[in-house]
Amino acid sequence: EDVDSTQSSIQPDFDRIKVYLEEFPVDQLVMVGTISSPIDGQLVALVRDTNAEVHQIKIDSRMGLDHGVVVSLNERGIELEEIVANGRGGWMSRSRTIKLPGLE
Repeated sequence: EDVDSTQSSIQPDFDRIKVYLEEFPVDQLVMVGTISSPIDGQLVALVRDTNAEVHQIKIDSRMGLDHGVVVSLNERGIELEEIVANGRGGWMSRSRTIKLPGLE
């Protein structure tokens, strides 16, 4: 029996209400540093949007136009998993990194 490869289990949650940083393309978001949360000591990334506003980003934060979710972060960058169209009517997962400028 043939399995249709376009019917992947990966797909965006279109019913979820989007957060503010999902209004910006990832390449327009700039990592400007990190801080440690005073509450639990967890590392928090600081990201500046095109309106020059700085936002605190943690694991599981969402950002970018392609349904990106933060899967890891450190002092050097933020790792996202995005869900993008696969060109065959389905969806696929894609990794993306936002690096702290000056570390390339």
